[in-house]
Amino acid sequence: GVARVGLDDLLYHLTGDVTFGRLKNVGDTIEKEELLAEISKEGKQLKILSPISGEIIAINPMVNENPDLMGDDPYRKGWVYKIKPSRWIAETNSFYLAEEATHWTEKELERFKDFLASSVERYTAQPSNLILQDGGELIDQPLSGLPTEVWQDFQRSYLGTKSKYPHFHGLERQGYDPDFME
Repeated sequence: GVARVGLDDLLYHLTGDVTFGRLKNVGDTIEKEELLAEISKEGKQLKILSPISGEIIAINPMVNENPDLMGDDPYRKGWVYKIKPSRWIAETNSFYLAEEATHWTEKELERFKDFLASSVERYTAQPSNLILQDGGELIDQPLSGLPTEVWQDFQRSYLGTKSKYPHFHGLERQGYDPDFME
């Protein structure tokens, strides 16, 4: 089979429109947790690690030309790579599934709110209530206007190795859809 891999809806809505850099090439092999791409917005960058090992067999040329695809249709048209997995079962057996994924996401959103409050306080003069709407709900794209230091903290806290943050989609068991495998 083949897995479509790209930014998930959550990360897209935390960062907003981004551009991709340091993309791999068709034919390259990638190991799980190896640098797969960098995303950037206004000079701020995040390193995206591969969720699986395998061979890159296609790159979606539309994502840099039309980044809205990632927000409009991240799981169908907004994919970045097609990867032929080399260790699918071994590398995906720890991914969250169904209710586990929903519960985990809810906990991570609460953790992210705490992260934002402390990071915004540490690195900006901007009060954190500008990031959270009334009732403590996140505004869309809360990272987009924050300084590089907050992005660096986010990288360490959420996108580092052994992170269970589903920063790439199309293969996590919690988001499994037979259409993702070809």
